[in-house]
Amino acid sequence: LDCVEEHSYARRSGDGSDSRLTAYWVCAYANNQHNLQDDVMSDPRSTSFFHALQITRGVLLISDEQGTVFRRIWCVFEVGFAIVNPNKILDIAVAKRVVRSWSVGGKPQRSAHKALLITPDSLLYDEQVQEKSYPGIGIKMQADREAEIPTDLIVTALHINIAEAKASVPEDRRGILNCIAGVHADEVSLEPAESHPAYDRINARLRSLFAHAGWLSALRNKRFEDMQMFIETIRADESNATLCFCAPMCDSLDADRLREVGASLHTQLRELRLNFYMCRKIDMPGLSELVKRLPANLEEL
Repeated sequence: LDCVEEHSYARRSGDGSDSRLTAYWVCAYANNQHNLQDDVMSDPRSTSFFHALQITRGVLLISDEQGTVFRRIWCVFEVGFAIVNPNKILDIAVAKRVVRSWSVGGKPQRSAHKALLITPDSLLYDEQVQEKSYPGIGIKMQADREAEIPTDLIVTALHINIAEAKASVPEDRRGILNCIAGVHADEVSLEPAESHPAYDRINARLRSLFAHAGWLSALRNKRFEDMQMFIETIRADESNATLCFCAPMCDSLDADRLREVGASLHTQLRELRLNFYMCRKIDMPGLSELVKRLPANLEEL
């Protein structure tokens, strides 16, 4: 609940509308958990899950610090839909355990979680306001926010394999993996393939989202020994045509780090966004090394 409330407020439009009126579709509440056969069909594309995904703006994936959500097949189905549909937003909220206490109207309040948000290539409302008034500040706020994602979760996420996700009902797992693989509706109940390019695409995208947060965290905390695994994971996401490396006002971004950024650029990249505002250790030799690694088919920088 903390994650949903934080996401709703952070993603508010700024047009004066009440963020508390934002609607979220939650399967656990939308479906009768005591009579799921009325909502869950053998073909996931015939379920309420799929119909909800089609009409929503996107998906908010909420994870604990152990990444349990990536081991649940229905969660994989919803996230996979957002990944293969570029018009859908995919935001990630991590519930980090903390203890915060405050008072409202004299009544003590207590929260056991802090919501940390990953919003790929997208500034939240307050960050947009700051970026408009003070260029570079909003982007720094986003980088600082995503750098807080727990390292243990990031390392777990680097090994996501949706083919290993489980379901309470084995038939659900078969149907979802076959659906992801594009199997015809008449064959979704068959045993799914152990591996498939469609699985690889979703795995690579999820891993790279967390690898980018890991890169930011390692950069800001000067854990340079971790950089290689993050760079290799980002590079492996070859279906992602857009990459963004933004680390303004970072005193650890130097020529070596620029070479690592260059090493992450795969050949299918079409758009590259960089923001190294006030990174004082960047020099011309470092920039030259980065330029040498720009993909030949890059269209926008």
